Amino acid sequence: MEDWVPNQETQIDDEDVFVDNTQVEGTSQATNPKKRKYAQRAACWNDYDVLHIDKVRHSKCKKCGTLLKTESGANVGELPFKFVENESFIEYTNALNGKVILPCRTTISNIVTDYFLEEKAKLFKFFNNPLSNVHLTTDCWTSSCQRSSYMVVTAHFIDEDWVMHKRIINFKSLDSHKGEDIGRTLLTCLQEWGINNVMTITVDNASANDKAIEILMKRLPNLYDGGKQLHVSCMAHILNLIVRDGFDQHQSSIKCMG
Repeated sequence: MEDWVPNQETQIDDEDVFVDNTQVEGTSQATNPKKRKYAQRAACWNDYDVLHIDKVRHSKCKKCGTLLKTESGANVGELPFKFVENESFIEYTNALNGKVILPCRTTISNIVTDYFLEEKAKLFKFFNNPLSNVHLTTDCWTSSCQRSSYMVVTAHFIDEDWVMHKRIINFKSLDSHKGEDIGRTLLTCLQEWGINNVMTITVDNASANDKAIEILMKRLPNLYDGGKQLHVSCMAHILNLIVRDGFDQHQSSIKCMG
């Protein structure tokens, strides 16, 4: 198993800049426009080409060609952070309460980033506790437009106060749906988070998952009950297969009802 190497920051393109029109707090005026570098640190940007159309920044998917308008800043509720600098929103807020001083988009971005890092640190601390037990669910699928494979891993656990939680701890592309690739990706995810006590892993009935579980059985430490309970079949997937099989056997009757 290769050692995990953190993603390096993407090199900054000289043309990849954005104008910072941060407003002066308490007023509707903007500071002098300043250009500063915009670093693309997320690995997902490796799948996009940056374009500038009518002086507006866009990103084009290298796989399916979809063109997206990409303003600076992350989205919250489908709104960019810079929404707080919108003139109409400022007027609306002042009408509700003139004493409210709206933070600039940079401040909001920093607050959200700090909150994310704080919550991530809590997860690391919990997962690295020798007494913590984690149950995993995972699923794989293929994008219809790109023919690319993806995998999501969700951790389920109960904290010290007996409150149940679930957290998505991994979402990434797969080379294929083969059991070796699934097992390797799961192991890498667990190593990155420092998860040692995995009680169960719930997967669908695909044969590739049997191979993935077999790989994990050989590599995971501290298996509960010797790993006898590790492999759990997804009940929702089983019910779905049963219903679809029933529909296939009674297609003539279903068509008559239609």
